[in-house]
Amino acid sequence: MEVKPLETPPNLPERKRRSLTPNPTTASPPPPLRMEQPHPASPKGRSS
Repeated sequence: MEVKPLETPPNLPERKRRSLTPNPTTASPPPPLRMEQPHPASPKGRSS
């Protein structure tokens, strides 16, 4: 059930989480959003 809520608003919650987390994708905010679409398992795997 946690996967659905995260997929619904992935731009707001994921953007804030990535901004707080020192990830290589955080350096560039626009690319991360595009990477999330083709790689939905990457951001979700890190959260869980």
